[in-house]
This record gives sequence, structure tokens and C-alpha cells, in this order.
Amino acid sequence: MEQLYTDYPELYDAIQSEWDYDRDCAFVRDLLDGRDPEDLRLLEIGCRTGEHTRRFAADGYDVTAMDPNEGMLSRAKEKIDVDYHAAGVPGIPVDSEFDVVVAIDVGEADDSRYARIVQMNPDGDRLRWDQIVFTPDGHVCVDTRPMTPFDDLDIAVALAEHGLDAEPVDGYGPDDDRTVFVCTPR
Repeated sequence: MEQLYTDYPELYDAIQSEWDYDRDCAFVRDLLDGRDPEDLRLLEIGCRTGEHTRRFAADGYDVTAMDPNEGMLSRAKEKIDVDYHAAGVPGIPVDSEFDVVVAIDVGEADDSRYARIVQMNPDGDRLRWDQIVFTPDGHVCVDTRPMTPFDDLDIAVALAEHGLDAEPVDGYGPDDDRTVFVCTPR
């Protein structure tokens, strides 16, 4: 996963090409309740290749963007000229005040919208998924869980070794091409 972020940012853009960046930015604008973006300083944590960044800048925000991966920042700098920092969470190297701080992953579940800050951090031979989830009504949830990146074949073999017949299905829904395994006991 890390190599995608460091060496192949253009591939990351291709993989994420169906992502609704405009929806995410609209979520931020809606939360700001009509405040003029031109009057606001915005810090974007985890800017990746700058798709949100360029939209925030086009909306008029004074944007400072950060990402821990130089490959991602290099690609973002090709898209929009803002103040960039090579860093992640924790350890934000910015010594300024901001009106808005975003780390975008916005979505909907059961007719409720949310935004979350997510970072995968090395944890031995695994990854740790750290997230903070914000709801429009002000609830904040913090979650950490261990993760290990496996390809689909490794997952299918492991399920079979535990006595399960696994049928791979593409995606969680109509516009999602991730693999879901539907398992039944043998």
C-alpha cells in the first residue's frame, strides 16, 4: 500500500477517479453554514494527490495542505499551488491558526452523513487503522483496529483453510469494485 502512495501517485488518481470529491467539499461548505470561504484559512490533513485541495482553493479558501508521502505531494503540487507540508498525524508541523481543519473521507450511512480522519500506521508487521469520525450533530467517535493488507487470493485461501467456501463478489454496491467474500461453511 505504501508504495502506491510513494511511487505511483498517478495510479492512485486512476484508482480514485470515481470518487465524488465535489460531494466531500460540499459537505465541508455545508458545515460552515454559509461562511465566506475567502475569509477562512483551511488546513487539509492527508491531501493525497490534491483533488480536494484544488477544489478548496478554487472555492476561495486559503489552503495549507499536508501529506506524509512525497509522491502524493509531488502530484498535488502539479495541480494547485498552495502551502504544502510533508507530514502526517501526529506531528503536524504547522505553527498557525486555522478556521477549518479537514481530513476528508465523507460519506453517508442510513441517511446520515459523516466525515472522518483516517490514517493507516505501521504497527509491527501489520497496519493499524486509526480513525476519528465526526457527525453533523457533533458526535465524535474514535476507533483503532489492527489491519493486515492481503490480496484477494490470500484471503480466499485463508477462508478455505478454516472450512469456508468463499464466493468473491465485486464491491459493496453498484459503484464499488472492492471484493467482498460471501462465505458458507463446508
